[in-house]
Amino acid sequence: MENSQCNLDNDIIVNMNKVKAILIATAVAFVVMFTLGGVWNALILEDFYISNSPEILRPAEEFNLGVIALGYLILTLIMAFIVMVNMGENPKFVGGFMFGATFGLAATLPLYLILFGRWDFSLNYAMVDTGWHFFEQGIGGLLMTALYFKLYNPKNIND
Repeated sequence: MENSQCNLDNDIIVNMNKVKAILIATAVAFVVMFTLGGVWNALILEDFYISNSPEILRPAEEFNLGVIALGYLILTLIMAFIVMVNMGENPKFVGGFMFGATFGLAATLPLYLILFGRWDFSLNYAMVDTGWHFFEQGIGGLLMTALYFKLYNPKNIND
């Protein structure tokens, strides 16, 4: 009985460490991607995005940052779920970046092509923004996987 209690206690600790690791990794990835997105969209390429956006674009003072942040949070949580459930080992630098970059590509390109087929907006906008999300989510994926596997290493559980 004592042995099973020790195993249960160990399982609880391992799971708590896993949750703590993914929460920290998710928070860091969210903050970095949200910040990078703001710098890119509002500072570096603001004029490009304004001049190439559909006419339904709100004026900058009417942007709803809460909704934008919610979108980034959902994106980051989906990435975190994939990392926690499907990655048994650290994909290292290139693998972490490519995970995030692929996610960024999958999250934007199909949607932009569908919208481009229906709405009157610049294909340049869609391609530039897709390229940006490839990079931005690549950085997020790199940070998320690096932090998660630094804080929680599934290979060390049975050691």
